[in-house]
Order: sequence, then C-alpha cells, then structure tokens
Amino acid sequence: MYVIACLFFLRSAQYFWQVLIGLCVVGFAYGGYLAMMPSFCADYYGSKNVGANYGILFSAWGISALVFTQVFARIITAAKAVGTPEALAGGYKTVYYSLAALSAFGLILAIIVKRPMHEVKSD
Repeated sequence: MYVIACLFFLRSAQYFWQVLIGLCVVGFAYGGYLAMMPSFCADYYGSKNVGANYGILFSAWGISALVFTQVFARIITAAKAVGTPEALAGGYKTVYYSLAALSAFGLILAIIVKRPMHEVKSD
C-alpha cells in the first residue's frame, strides 16, 4: 500500500490533492497495520505471553524511531551546511537509500525468522 502511494501520488505530485491522497493512503495502511500487530504477535508467539512479546516488539519500534531520526537529521544537517541544492538532494538521497537498505534487512529477517518450535503443532 505504501508503495502505491509513493509511486503514484507522492513521487510526482504537482498539486496539493495528489499529496493529500498519497498521505491518506499511507496513513490508512499504517494505521491498519499498527492495529493488526498485536494479533500478528499472538499468532506467531502464542497468546500466553502476548503482552510481554508485544511490549518488546513495540519498544524496539520506538527505540529505532528515536535513534534513526537523529541519525538522519545529522545527515540532512551536514548536507544543508554545504549550502548547495545538490548537496541537500544528496543528503536526502543518502537517507532514502539507508531506509531502503534497512527495509531490505527487515525483509530478510522476516524471511529467515521461523516460528518457535514449541508453538508449531503437527497435525
């Protein structure tokens, strides 16, 4: 859903309504996913410790939001200090490539991680 919003609405937006539609699509997809995270966690690890498991998951999400916003802010600040539009564009490009690499890393982790063996039931 994010890809659709970014690809069709936000990347080539020339009018306010295009940006608004793109941001709404991202917001609706994000809100829906955030609402489903506790049930995904319970399905994956079982419902016995869902509160603790979801707390760890949500804490990691929050800590990464704090850490990476600071890292990316430093990259943009350094690019702004150069004072040219090309340097600023290069700073944003660095940030977006870093985000793409982190997303790819998360995808690889999602593929590698398996359900805990004590939760797998063979029929």
